[in-house]
Amino acid sequence: MRRPSNVVIEAIIVDPPVVFPGETARITIHARSGDGGPLHYELSASEGVIEPTDEDNVFLWHAPEGTSREVVVH
Repeated sequence: MRRPSNVVIEAIIVDPPVVFPGETARITIHARSGDGGPLHYELSASEGVIEPTDEDNVFLWHAPEGTSREVVVH
């Protein structure tokens, strides 16, 4: 059985970095595997909803409605 190689996360870009209730942020992950093989991404959020896009490394995070505070994504 082949062990998975190390994954290097080069950057996680959240645009915009500050999101208000009901707004959406685009999350782009720049990463690579140690052997150049394909990566599979799995994201989760304690609030709001994350959905995939047509790009394997790009996701949309929809901030929850009904909160009166801004959310800083990090």
